[in-house]
Amino acid sequence: KNYIDWECTDEEYNTTTSNGRLHLNIKLSIAQNESDQTSDRIKFNFQNMVKNKRAIFGTNSCVFGFKVVDNKKEKKVIIDNDKKNIVYFIIKHYKINKSFRKTSFLVKEKFDYDITAERIKKMLKSTMLYGCYRDVEGYCENYISKEEFMKIQKILPKTIKQNKKYDYIFSGLLVCGNCNHKMSGSKIKKYHVYRCGYYKNTRNCINKKYIQEYEIEKFLLENIKNIKEREIKTLSMQTINSNKKNYDLEIIKLKKKNDKLAELYIDSKISREKYDSIYNETSEKIKELEKQKNHINKKKEIINLPDNIIEIYNKLNNENKRAFWSKYIDYIIIDLSKNDIQKKYKIILK
Repeated sequence: KNYIDWECTDEEYNTTTSNGRLHLNIKLSIAQNESDQTSDRIKFNFQNMVKNKRAIFGTNSCVFGFKVVDNKKEKKVIIDNDKKNIVYFIIKHYKINKSFRKTSFLVKEKFDYDITAERIKKMLKSTMLYGCYRDVEGYCENYISKEEFMKIQKILPKTIKQNKKYDYIFSGLLVCGNCNHKMSGSKIKKYHVYRCGYYKNTRNCINKKYIQEYEIEKFLLENIKNIKEREIKTLSMQTINSNKKNYDLEIIKLKKKNDKLAELYIDSKISREKYDSIYNETSEKIKELEKQKNHINKKKEIINLPDNIIEIYNKLNNENKRAFWSKYIDYIIIDLSKNDIQKKYKIILK
């Protein structure tokens, strides 16, 4: 954008000359091609596994009611007998009441088992219910016939977004201080309020209270300048660590390790379980290093907040107010059991 060229001291990268740019583009193209070929080989291997009715995921990724077992070194998807009765109960009662939420309450009442409405929805929409996965029929054991599955699809709610009557300012930003689940907005009489979504969906949180939207907004506007000043002081007290890790180098090494791991798996030199284990462990290390790298002397967004923010804020509509808070705040933990208003809110900044 600003016509800046760059040159490397450790490698032959130089964008200041035509030959340097050509050399760089060739190396980048080769690297991209290697990555694409590795991806294609893995995809082909997975397609072949599905065709042969082998599992390409673990039990944790299964649709509710199924599990993965090793059968003579081949992973297969089978019905989970511990949850079999619950699945049949869900199918039966959803066809009667046509409500995911109500069905989840009935499961809790009948089996004392917690299952969210979203998980029920995902299960009822999965073709694995009639034993099909990625168009491979007979991939696994079935609960119902294909005909019955299609009947259920006809009564599932259509995913058509309705016009919203109100934009909730803090939608997605509030977290219940009791169970750490998101709080959702609703309207009580003429007031717009928030309450624990986990309690709303499952009744398994003791936090039944509501908090009004204007109360949260008032608290934030009264305290936002103090929060900004506190963050400026915190930043000024930080010292630069002269012995920083070379995060980029460590991340590159770990990514190369995953690439080599994929090649070993494709060549059948390691098992799927070992591949998953090492890959997940390495990926977690990469995420942690990237997180540490991003947090080195990173100043909070709120430090850039203009001084006349209250005046600007009062001119915004609800949609823009939500965008404003989302820019500076990651989430807010609200503990409605606290009477002290300062202790009621724990604000996590971006």
